[in-house]
Amino acid sequence: MKILQKLAAKQKDVFSDSPATIVVFGDSNTQGCFECFMNEQGVIDTVFETENSYGAKLKHILQTLYPKAQINFINRLF
Repeated sequence: MKILQKLAAKQKDVFSDSPATIVVFGDSNTQGCFECFMNEQGVIDTVFETENSYGAKLKHILQTLYPKAQINFINRLF
């Protein structure tokens, strides 16, 4: 079953099927790391903005479109 079909079915009947699970594979950008810099101690540091990551954006969109459907999101690095 395709993911949008599964979400539409869950939207109609939340007890109809198991929750949809979406896995986002990627690198540091997928995790929300968009900036690297040298801190005051001379060590490379990173800025994580997980709320702006691809997975977070996708989750927000799908939960807006299918608010009753249970969706499990898994974010994994390669």
